[in-house]
Amino acid sequence: MEKSRPRRSCAGCGEVRDASEVLRFVVGPGCVVIPDITGAVPGRGAYLDPQPQCFRAAQQKKGFERAFKTKALDFDAEMSLSQVRSLLTAQFGRLLGQCQRAGLVVSGDRAVMRRLNNPEETHGIAVGFIASDVGENRAKRLENLFESHGIGHYRLLTTQQWGSFIGTRPRSVLLVQEAGLTGSLLRIHTFMAALSEHGTTTP
Repeated sequence: MEKSRPRRSCAGCGEVRDASEVLRFVVGPGCVVIPDITGAVPGRGAYLDPQPQCFRAAQQKKGFERAFKTKALDFDAEMSLSQVRSLLTAQFGRLLGQCQRAGLVVSGDRAVMRRLNNPEETHGIAVGFIASDVGENRAKRLENLFESHGIGHYRLLTTQQWGSFIGTRPRSVLLVQEAGLTGSLLRIHTFMAALSEHGTTTP
């Protein structure tokens, strides 16, 4: 019999979701509620859906005080949103760097086009990424190319950020091959997209 997956209630909206779909928080020094992106901090945790409105609802309705059964907790929704976004971007960069070192990343226009123009080499590609500061016409051509091969693609981050994450010059487009790390990378990306006030992702 398959073991049931843990479920967690959002301190903002009250919805119950799979534990892998929510963000964990703990009470830090000074009774400040802080994010635990990796889920590694010991002690009691409380959870939020990765939605800006849930952060704000948790502050307005004192959701963390109920979840932790503690009064006078310090939680600022906007400050926490900014912190979580930064932590997620940093974690995404670390995971992408691991993918790069494992030989799972193809980056740069020429390398990506060469890979996509060879049908035998498109197997095993998990996802494509296009930098958010790429021109619209160029981005549309890349999106059409990804779609013609049935490859999911997303627009986020800048060319400078992509380059810094994989240790190269600025990169406008990347492919990531399927592997164990890819699932973690896409999970973090899902959180990043959900927490964006103006998401630029294409499933």
